[in-house]
Amino acid sequence: MFSKVAFDLELDKVLSEVSSFALSRSGAEKIRRSIPVAGKAKYSERQYLVESMLKAKEEAKYKSLYAEAFPDIGSSFEALKSNPTAPLEGVSLYDIGCFVRSALVLRRVIEMLPVDMQNPLELSEKTENAGLLQASQSEKMASQRFLSDAEAECEPKETSFCRTLSDILPPVAKALSDLADEVFKILSDNGDVKETYPTIQNLIKKAESKRAERAGVAASLMSANMSVMNGDTPVLRDGRLVLPVKRESHSVIQGFVQSVSGTGSTVFMEPYALTRINNEVELAWQEVEIEKHRLFAYLTGRVRSAEEELEKLHREVAEADFLYGFASWVEHRQCSKVGFSDEYKLNLIEARHPLLKDFCVPVDISVAKDIKAVVFTGPNAGGKTVTIKTAGLFVLINQICGYVPASEGTSMSLFDKVFTDIGDEQSIENGLSTFSAHMKETSYILKHITDNSLVILDELGSGTDPAEGAALGRAILEYCVEKAPLTLITSHYGVLKQYAYASDNIINASMEFNEKTGEPTFRVINGLSGESHAIDAAIRMRMPKKVVNNAKTYLGKEAVKISNIIRGLEEKRKEAEEKGFELERRLREVEKERKALEEKSRKLDVYEANLREELYAEYNDFVRTERKNLENTVKELREGEINREKTLRVKAEIERLSGVTEELRKDLDEKEKRLADEAYDEMQRSAENVEIKPGMDVLCGRYKREGTVIERAGRGEWRVAIGSMRFTFKESELTVPLREKKVSSYAFEGIMNNKMPKLTLDLRGYRLEEALSAMDNQLESCVLYGMKEFSVIHGYGDGILSAGIHNFLRTKELVQSYNFALPDDG
Repeated sequence: MFSKVAFDLELDKVLSEVSSFALSRSGAEKIRRSIPVAGKAKYSERQYLVESMLKAKEEAKYKSLYAEAFPDIGSSFEALKSNPTAPLEGVSLYDIGCFVRSALVLRRVIEMLPVDMQNPLELSEKTENAGLLQASQSEKMASQRFLSDAEAECEPKETSFCRTLSDILPPVAKALSDLADEVFKILSDNGDVKETYPTIQNLIKKAESKRAERAGVAASLMSANMSVMNGDTPVLRDGRLVLPVKRESHSVIQGFVQSVSGTGSTVFMEPYALTRINNEVELAWQEVEIEKHRLFAYLTGRVRSAEEELEKLHREVAEADFLYGFASWVEHRQCSKVGFSDEYKLNLIEARHPLLKDFCVPVDISVAKDIKAVVFTGPNAGGKTVTIKTAGLFVLINQICGYVPASEGTSMSLFDKVFTDIGDEQSIENGLSTFSAHMKETSYILKHITDNSLVILDELGSGTDPAEGAALGRAILEYCVEKAPLTLITSHYGVLKQYAYASDNIINASMEFNEKTGEPTFRVINGLSGESHAIDAAIRMRMPKKVVNNAKTYLGKEAVKISNIIRGLEEKRKEAEEKGFELERRLREVEKERKALEEKSRKLDVYEANLREELYAEYNDFVRTERKNLENTVKELREGEINREKTLRVKAEIERLSGVTEELRKDLDEKEKRLADEAYDEMQRSAENVEIKPGMDVLCGRYKREGTVIERAGRGEWRVAIGSMRFTFKESELTVPLREKKVSSYAFEGIMNNKMPKLTLDLRGYRLEEALSAMDNQLESCVLYGMKEFSVIHGYGDGILSAGIHNFLRTKELVQSYNFALPDDG
């Protein structure tokens, strides 16, 4: 039955696409034979392994390490078993070496897995599976419900622990790595023995020496008998060097006639003097071939001795490549990790059917926990069937790899069976009509439903008398709701729409239809039944007006009334939706205005604080002057007439002035602290709205350690360098400060140490170093206190300050723009 479900939902086509990302033939075949898993333990392990492979691939890619394709060595295993004594061909031996080398590279990729993903015990903390590391007997049984007996034999047995990638592909046996080294040492990439291999090299030198000797003998013979020769060079025939002799003069040369030219004018003769050296050359090259055969036999012996490890590696590579293929497909299709939800049985967010490609319209499908069936209605060609097929396909894909091509937040329940009845099942061979074929399939489904099945029925009750079909469709839906946790159906019957409205655990869902364009939008609207729009479709297809008008008449006033009600509800829904969008827009505008007012308020507070600072400075100067005057007065009194009453009065005046000064200082300190706290809070709020990009300096994790963003590690995650180490953090764990460096210490210490920024920074009379230091402090203070602009007075003079300050500002990323004052500014 599963093969039919896979065909109905086109899972076989999707798996074929996934298999194209595999590195090996065995891995691709394993992907094409993929079966969904139902037990939570097995599912969580599969999802964890695919996630681990994704992380390992990303880390390896960052370090410019890429997995290699695997040659097919299945025929080599067959050859070893069919003829235990014959050596393997050089190409087969070289492929075995390449297979082992590719396995070593894939193992290196797996070893790139970040440390926080390598411990399987952490998986039980990351999932809601309390019993993940020990699968229950019921889960083992559930995981087999998807399988036929033949398929169950091919599926890996349930394990009592959570496997890691290192368990799937452990380190390659040393015997195999040594074998690969030996293969590459002896063989070239075409499967032949390398000419530089020592034993072969010596034999080739010997053969070449004999060949050179033969060439010399042949040249001497030709030179001595040039008058009878029909050419100026010896000729190689069947591996032997012969002389081209004129036919009428061949008796002059003592030797054997090897062949005659096509025209008959030339006889190719092998003189007796060449026969011996030709034989020696042939023997020398035969020795080369014998040595090659010996080396092939030697390497084959090495393969036979490691055959058990090689077959084990072949199986391990197939399973690891299964995960690699799915991980690569997940990257290609930008899939999201599927979660579990306490609110939804099915919650697909922007689900993209992988086979629709450029024609795909993302759909949202939400089914709450308390809902047991969804009735999809709407126009023909409106996307009903594609929608339910997408839901079913995503359930299967999820239970194979734990990822689906949808957006983050997608969640699904696990099902132990998926049943489908989709498309035209008419069978001429079995004498079944479309309706009979559908009833046969539906009957089978109803007999085998479990308490954790997903049932998908397309055009329920169609193909027969509408009244009987609607009644039968309702009865079937009632039975499915009673037995199965979730049923998805499509229908045009008003009876089923009404039944869904009247039931608490069944909902209607319509496919949206654009009344203005007369075209479907393929958007799912929960809680609202849709119209078939058959008459609208007939009008679009240019049906004669008379036919359309008659159809409207036959439709009846009641049906028209219901249709108008549905259209009215749809219009009100769209109106409410538009108002919601408008309300969101207004909220964004209000929020923008609120931030602008806060900015103005902060500027006023800074201005007020600056005024108080200046007043305090003036008053402090006044106090110092008065203190000095009083001290002079006391001095004069001491020198003149002095008494205790005058002295106490002077001291009291000094203490009063000091008290006033202290109160002003405390008041100003409180004001500065309040503004600093507000500025820091605003800095944190602003940082939360900054988009994280590679190269940014960020504060990481709970303890706000300083780091630099390297690259995206996955959806919602980033890889960050902290010193010489690299870590992966969720985006919610990262804070983007407003400063580039030393943000954490500066945020707390700098607020207390930096003075309030000045609205006008007067640098006249400063040396360049002093001016740049003052500018740096001013910029830091502006960042802390949220001040966006200020003025600088540097005077004219020789232009040193002007040029230096401009060069300084040009290098500061904090400075967005700067310019000379306008003439009106003074």
